[in-house]
This record gives sequence, C-alpha cells and structure tokens, in this order.
Amino acid sequence: MKFAVPTSALMLFAVSVICSEAADSGASVAVIYNSNLKESKAVAEHYAARRSVPENNVIGLMLPTGETMSRAEYKVYLLKPLLKELTKRKLFEFDGRKLKEAALRYLVLCYGVPLKIERDI
Repeated sequence: MKFAVPTSALMLFAVSVICSEAADSGASVAVIYNSNLKESKAVAEHYAARRSVPENNVIGLMLPTGETMSRAEYKVYLLKPLLKELTKRKLFEFDGRKLKEAALRYLVLCYGVPLKIERDI
C-alpha cells in the first residue's frame, strides 16, 4: 500500500524543522559542570558536542561534590562565579545590577552539579 503525501505538506514539515532548529540552536544554551569531577566534564562535553553548543558556552565551576549544598555554598561557589563567567564570556550583559541582555535561553546543569540548596536554619 502506498501513501501519497502532498508536496506542500513535506515543504511545511521541512520549514518547521529548520525553523525550530534555528530558534533553539546550541548558541542559546550554556552547559554547567562541576570541575571537581572529571565525569561531570565528560558529560558536559558530550552534551555540548551532540547539541552543537559552542565551547565558550561550556562552563566548569569548582562546586561541592555532594547532592546538596548550603545557601552560603550556593552563593560562593555557584551563583557569583557563574554570573562572573557569563559576563566575561559575553553571554550576559548587566547594566548596574539589572540584566540588560542575555544571549542564552537556558542553562543545562550536568552530572555532578548539586541538585538541592539546603534551607537556612
């Protein structure tokens, strides 16, 4: 049994695939890994290669190796260094304390990046 697919339907499908790939390119992603774990870097590099994430967008941070971190550790080891790297790599632009422009749509946290921030007591 043969199915006839209209050429217009195939064209529409091709255009939608091309547009979705262009809109969600690897350049709009930053991959974050724990530089204290070699496995974390390997996962980040694999993901970046498969998703065409530019090397500039792959960021290693020296993070705690457990599943959780305290609020203080979060600020010192993740938040401040990440903002510094994003600014240095021209992925974020700040106007004073306000975000002016961002070249990213989302961050991918790789294996080894703590999952939870403990509640302050």
